[in-house]
Amino acid sequence: MFTASLSKYADPVCDRIDPSGHFKHRLFRESCVFYKSNYIKHLSILGRDIEQICIIDNSPISFCFHRQNALQIVTWFDDPTDTALLDLIPYLQGLAAAPSVLEYVSQNVPPPSAAIAQPDFSPWLIGAPSIYGNGVGYYDDEDEEEEDADVLHDGPHDARLQCREEDGGGPSSPHGIITMASRSSSETVTAT
Repeated sequence: MFTASLSKYADPVCDRIDPSGHFKHRLFRESCVFYKSNYIKHLSILGRDIEQICIIDNSPISFCFHRQNALQIVTWFDDPTDTALLDLIPYLQGLAAAPSVLEYVSQNVPPPSAAIAQPDFSPWLIGAPSIYGNGVGYYDDEDEEEEDADVLHDGPHDARLQCREEDGGGPSSPHGIITMASRSSSETVTAT
Protein backbone atom coordinates (compact mmCIF):
# COMPACT_ATOMS: atom_id res chain seq x y z
CA MET A 1 0.00 0.00 0.00
CA PHE A 2 1.52 3.31 -1.08
CA THR A 3 -0.17 6.61 -0.24
CA ALA A 4 0.87 10.25 -0.32
CA SER A 5 -0.95 10.78 2.97
CA LEU A 6 1.01 11.24 6.18
CA SER A 7 1.51 8.03 8.15
CA LYS A 8 -0.06 9.49 11.29
CA TYR A 9 -3.35 9.77 9.36
CA ALA A 10 -3.12 6.89 6.89
CA ASP A 11 -1.84 4.18 9.24
CA PRO A 12 -5.08 4.07 11.29
CA VAL A 13 -7.08 3.99 8.03
CA CYS A 14 -4.98 1.03 6.84
CA ASP A 15 -5.59 -0.72 10.16
CA ARG A 16 -9.32 -0.22 9.64
CA ILE A 17 -9.53 -1.39 6.00
CA ASP A 18 -6.96 -4.18 6.39
CA PRO A 19 -7.45 -5.72 9.85
CA SER A 20 -6.10 -9.09 8.64
CA GLY A 21 -2.79 -7.58 7.52
CA HIS A 22 -2.93 -8.33 3.79
CA PHE A 23 -0.82 -5.25 3.03
CA LYS A 24 2.74 -6.58 3.22
CA HIS A 25 4.17 -3.07 3.28
CA ARG A 26 2.82 0.40 3.98
CA LEU A 27 4.47 3.40 2.38
CA PHE A 28 3.36 6.92 3.20
CA ARG A 29 4.24 10.50 2.25
CA GLU A 30 7.56 10.02 4.00
CA SER A 31 8.47 7.62 1.15
CA CYS A 32 7.34 9.94 -1.64
CA VAL A 33 9.60 12.07 -3.79
CA PHE A 34 8.95 15.81 -3.46
CA TYR A 35 9.11 17.19 -7.00
CA LYS A 36 7.83 20.55 -8.21
CA SER A 37 5.66 20.99 -5.10
CA ASN A 38 4.07 17.53 -5.47
CA TYR A 39 4.50 14.22 -3.70
CA ILE A 40 5.35 11.55 -6.27
CA LYS A 41 5.27 7.79 -5.73
CA HIS A 42 8.58 6.75 -7.30
CA LEU A 43 8.32 3.01 -7.85
CA SER A 44 12.09 2.42 -7.86
CA ILE A 45 12.17 2.64 -4.05
CA LEU A 46 10.28 -0.65 -3.94
CA GLY A 47 13.42 -2.54 -4.97
CA ARG A 48 11.51 -4.63 -7.49
CA ASP A 49 11.50 -4.97 -11.27
CA ILE A 50 9.73 -1.83 -12.49
CA GLU A 51 8.39 -3.76 -15.48
CA GLN A 52 6.42 -5.98 -13.09
CA ILE A 53 4.76 -3.23 -11.04
CA CYS A 54 1.37 -1.64 -11.62
CA ILE A 55 0.30 1.44 -9.69
CA ILE A 56 -3.39 2.26 -9.33
CA ASP A 57 -4.13 5.82 -8.25
CA ASN A 58 -6.69 8.54 -8.87
CA SER A 59 -4.07 11.28 -9.17
CA PRO A 60 -1.86 11.19 -12.29
CA ILE A 61 0.68 13.45 -10.62
CA SER A 62 1.45 10.69 -8.11
CA PHE A 63 2.74 8.33 -10.79
CA CYS A 64 4.18 10.80 -13.31
CA PHE A 65 7.61 9.12 -13.21
CA HIS A 66 6.07 5.74 -14.13
CA ARG A 67 3.20 6.58 -16.44
CA GLN A 68 3.54 3.32 -18.38
CA ASN A 69 2.93 1.35 -15.14
CA ALA A 70 -0.20 3.25 -14.16
CA LEU A 71 -3.93 2.79 -14.10
CA GLN A 72 -5.71 5.98 -13.17
CA ILE A 73 -8.78 5.01 -11.20
CA VAL A 74 -11.80 7.26 -10.94
CA THR A 75 -11.86 9.39 -7.81
CA TRP A 76 -14.02 8.24 -4.91
CA PHE A 77 -16.26 10.84 -3.26
CA ASP A 78 -17.83 9.11 -0.24
CA ASP A 79 -20.23 7.14 -2.45
CA PRO A 80 -21.39 3.93 -0.73
CA THR A 81 -22.51 2.53 -4.11
CA ASP A 82 -19.08 3.00 -5.73
CA THR A 83 -17.82 -0.20 -7.38
CA ALA A 84 -14.69 1.06 -9.18
CA LEU A 85 -12.27 -1.28 -7.39
CA LEU A 86 -14.63 -4.23 -7.74
CA ASP A 87 -15.02 -3.46 -11.46
CA LEU A 88 -11.24 -3.67 -11.79
CA ILE A 89 -11.00 -7.23 -10.40
CA PRO A 90 -11.25 -9.07 -13.77
CA TYR A 91 -8.70 -6.68 -15.28
CA LEU A 92 -6.33 -7.17 -12.35
CA GLN A 93 -6.73 -10.95 -12.53
CA GLY A 94 -5.63 -10.78 -16.16
CA LEU A 95 -2.76 -8.52 -15.15
CA ALA A 96 -1.64 -10.96 -12.44
CA ALA A 97 -1.53 -13.81 -14.97
CA ALA A 98 0.31 -11.79 -17.63
CA PRO A 99 4.06 -12.29 -18.13
CA SER A 100 4.62 -8.52 -18.39
CA VAL A 101 2.76 -5.79 -16.53
CA LEU A 102 3.87 -3.12 -19.00
CA GLU A 103 2.69 -5.15 -21.99
CA TYR A 104 -0.64 -5.96 -20.38
CA VAL A 105 -1.33 -2.37 -19.33
CA SER A 106 -0.43 -1.05 -22.78
CA GLN A 107 -2.52 -3.64 -24.66
CA ASN A 108 -5.61 -4.01 -22.45
CA VAL A 109 -8.13 -1.32 -21.62
CA PRO A 110 -9.54 -1.35 -18.08
CA PRO A 111 -13.30 -1.03 -17.62
CA PRO A 112 -14.36 2.60 -18.12
CA SER A 113 -16.47 2.46 -14.95
CA ALA A 114 -13.29 1.99 -12.93
CA ALA A 115 -10.35 3.58 -14.66
CA ILE A 116 -9.24 6.25 -17.07
CA ALA A 117 -7.13 4.31 -19.56
CA GLN A 118 -4.88 7.14 -20.73
CA PRO A 119 -4.16 9.60 -17.92
CA ASP A 120 -3.65 13.21 -18.91
CA PHE A 121 -0.39 14.86 -17.85
CA SER A 122 0.64 18.46 -17.63
CA PRO A 123 3.48 19.26 -20.08
CA TRP A 124 5.83 20.33 -17.28
CA LEU A 125 5.76 16.79 -15.87
CA ILE A 126 6.53 14.94 -19.09
CA GLY A 127 10.14 13.86 -19.14
CA ALA A 128 10.57 14.19 -15.39
CA PRO A 129 14.14 13.27 -14.43
CA SER A 130 15.33 10.31 -12.40
CA ILE A 131 15.44 10.91 -8.67
CA TYR A 132 19.03 9.80 -8.29
CA GLY A 133 21.57 12.60 -8.32
CA ASN A 134 19.30 15.35 -9.63
CA GLY A 135 18.32 17.28 -6.53
CA VAL A 136 14.86 15.79 -6.22
CA GLY A 137 14.19 15.20 -2.56
CA TYR A 138 12.13 13.06 -0.25
CA TYR A 139 9.59 14.39 2.19
CA ASP A 140 10.87 14.81 5.75
CA ASP A 141 8.07 15.23 8.28
CA GLU A 142 10.43 16.61 10.93
CA ASP A 143 11.84 19.67 9.23
CA GLU A 144 9.88 19.70 5.94
CA GLU A 145 13.05 20.24 3.91
CA GLU A 146 14.29 18.28 0.96
CA GLU A 147 17.25 15.92 0.89
CA ASP A 148 19.40 15.67 -2.23
CA ALA A 149 20.25 11.98 -1.94
CA ASP A 150 18.49 8.69 -2.39
CA VAL A 151 17.70 8.56 1.32
CA LEU A 152 14.17 8.20 2.61
CA HIS A 153 13.02 9.43 5.99
CA ASP A 154 10.64 7.29 7.97
CA GLY A 155 9.01 10.17 9.83
CA PRO A 156 8.04 9.40 13.40
CA HIS A 157 10.40 6.44 13.64
CA ASP A 158 13.30 8.76 12.82
CA ALA A 159 14.84 6.09 10.61
CA ARG A 160 16.37 6.33 7.19
CA LEU A 161 15.91 3.95 4.30
CA GLN A 162 18.61 3.92 1.71
CA CYS A 163 18.74 2.03 -1.58
CA ARG A 164 22.22 0.67 -2.21
CA GLU A 165 23.67 -0.95 -5.27
CA GLU A 166 25.34 -3.99 -3.76
CA ASP A 167 25.78 -7.43 -5.24
CA GLY A 168 24.55 -6.24 -8.64
CA GLY A 169 21.34 -4.85 -7.23
CA GLY A 170 19.98 -1.37 -7.24
CA PRO A 171 16.86 0.60 -6.51
CA SER A 172 15.06 -0.67 -9.62
CA SER A 173 16.49 -4.19 -9.47
CA PRO A 174 14.69 -7.14 -7.90
CA HIS A 175 17.96 -7.69 -6.03
CA GLY A 176 18.06 -4.14 -4.67
CA ILE A 177 18.83 -3.84 -0.98
CA ILE A 178 16.95 -1.45 1.24
CA THR A 179 18.69 -0.65 4.50
CA MET A 180 16.99 0.98 7.45
CA ALA A 181 19.24 2.53 10.06
CA SER A 182 17.83 4.44 12.98
CA ARG A 183 19.49 7.65 14.10
CA SER A 184 18.51 6.87 17.69
CA SER A 185 20.28 3.51 17.83
CA SER A 186 23.13 1.67 16.20
CA GLU A 187 20.86 -1.07 14.82
CA THR A 188 20.67 -1.60 11.08
CA VAL A 189 18.02 -3.75 9.45
CA THR A 190 18.54 -4.91 5.87
CA ALA A 191 15.84 -6.32 3.63
CA THR A 192 16.03 -7.50 0.06
